[in-house]
Amino acid sequence: MRQPQGNGMKIETIRKRMDKVEIGRATGPFEVELSDIQIDPTMQVRDRMDKGNLHRLRSAYRAGSEVPPLLLAFVGTDDQHLFVIDGHHRFTTLELLAAEARHRGGKPVDAVQAMIVKLSPDEARYQAAIANNAHGLQLKSKESRRVFATYVRAGRHRTLDGFKSYREIAKEMGRDHKTIAAWMRSDFPAEATRMGEPEKATEGGDGPPRPIVMLKHEIDAWLLEGRNLFDQGRSGDRSGLVEGMERLVEAFKANLASEDWDGLIPGIDVALSRMSLPSAFCAAGQKQSLPRVEMTCALHGGFLLCRHWVLNHRRIAGADKNRGRLARHVRRSRVRPLAGASVHPGRR
Repeated sequence: MRQPQGNGMKIETIRKRMDKVEIGRATGPFEVELSDIQIDPTMQVRDRMDKGNLHRLRSAYRAGSEVPPLLLAFVGTDDQHLFVIDGHHRFTTLELLAAEARHRGGKPVDAVQAMIVKLSPDEARYQAAIANNAHGLQLKSKESRRVFATYVRAGRHRTLDGFKSYREIAKEMGRDHKTIAAWMRSDFPAEATRMGEPEKATEGGDGPPRPIVMLKHEIDAWLLEGRNLFDQGRSGDRSGLVEGMERLVEAFKANLASEDWDGLIPGIDVALSRMSLPSAFCAAGQKQSLPRVEMTCALHGGFLLCRHWVLNHRRIAGADKNRGRLARHVRRSRVRPLAGASVHPGRR
């Protein structure tokens, strides 16, 4: 997305263009004036902004780097304001930069690119909560509970002919089904009564659903920081950065192409002029084949943070054998576990 240039479209013009668009379909991007954008506190499940993300976005905007567009919505019958669904940090950063520019006597940026959608109030709060939940930073328990509340109010726990099971809801929410059932009984007792008792645990025990982590927001932030370094670097630094990234991309492609990954990253030992690419591994969970591991790659003082998250981990018999196998692979790879991590999952 190109940087905002100012002189955005009038909200009346945007509204007219959205009249023929079906509810729930995002359209754009549009150049929207900041003064037409509103923040509804009920659409932000987090207690506070992330200072690190605000700093990265500030640097990106000031450097002219590409930043993803906001997602804004006409909510309910209100067609005079656009509310932030996804992009609270980006909008806050732009407002701060505009205030700084006015204070210094400069010309502030008064518009931003955004996708627009029409939503009901309950659906708007749910979509905003899901956007926050997908942004990489782990939600606190009370924040997750707010996401759950928006989920129920939006009717996402229902099917065409009844209700989803607590296990189905838990899988979608990334929580244990017993926790979901407890929240439903406490926060929505009438719905809990209609849904009936939670299903019993199946053979093999009960636990949280397997984690499927989508870190689009964090990935965007890493790419922004990398772009900033590239823009500020000298010729030799830029060449080294490109070389290191090319080798990483090829390694990642090779890993994705192999279902039975052996835990080794080809070409990871990269030594570049004034740059280094140290690697570190830590593992969690158990699996019959080697689990994927979380990897942190530091490039140029820590700009690039790439994570291979543990996917589809599950408990099995004979876990000690697999722990030992993983430990041998870590030693063979000549890498060091992250601080506080253990190559023996489940042991501290």
